[in-house]
Amino acid sequence: MHLQPPIPNNELARLAALRQYQILDTAPEKVFDDFTFLAAQICRTPIALISFVDGNRQWFKSKVGVDVDCTPRDVAFCAYTIMQNEPLVVPNALHDSRFAENPLVAHEPEIRFYAGAPLVTPEGYAIGTLCVVDTVPRDLSLEQQAGLRALSNQVIAQLEMRRNVITMSHNVMQRQQKEAEIRRQQEFIEVIYRRGLDKIQKGDYEAAIIDFSQYLQLKPNGIKAYYLRGLAFHKLEDYQGAIADLNQYLQFNPN
Repeated sequence: MHLQPPIPNNELARLAALRQYQILDTAPEKVFDDFTFLAAQICRTPIALISFVDGNRQWFKSKVGVDVDCTPRDVAFCAYTIMQNEPLVVPNALHDSRFAENPLVAHEPEIRFYAGAPLVTPEGYAIGTLCVVDTVPRDLSLEQQAGLRALSNQVIAQLEMRRNVITMSHNVMQRQQKEAEIRRQQEFIEVIYRRGLDKIQKGDYEAAIIDFSQYLQLKPNGIKAYYLRGLAFHKLEDYQGAIADLNQYLQFNPN
């Protein structure tokens, strides 16, 4: 009977950390393909993968020697690798009780050898692996294990750089959207002012007062509007309103 892989104690936080990188289901990228190429060369294996362990699958960001994009998590060797901070090496899966009845061992591609280094974030979450696979039993030298671990660190460094770029792009977009909204508001406010100016020139003083009042609600320091509204009040013989507005104008412009 095939054994189900264990679930990390911090699984919810681990999945949240994985999603912060926005890496799942993205297109291939050469920088990650270079890492799998180097891993296969260093370990001399026909298969190398950058695998991210999601809730119910392992998804391959980069792959050498396989065509599939993902496998179920319950058959993933990498689901065991994320349980530790050091590389997991399985010299012969047939002799390992965790994997002997695994479908990927019993059937195609008939995995025999596996070695994976966990991809551990700076916060300590193992979100996936850089792993190598072979169809014959074998082992890794200490130097090869060190090389696999070093490459896994570089994968995380690249993920961090990628996340920072996404965050900066998001911040720039938010700032641009905010600036665009401010410009739209300013344009709308100026339309109200010009509308009031047009009405006062046509002698429609009551409508001009309404427009200048709306303008001043949106832009209280629009001092010229106090002056123009004061003139409109004066034309309508509302001297109290005219004096209040002209006094307000003089506070800003005493000359």
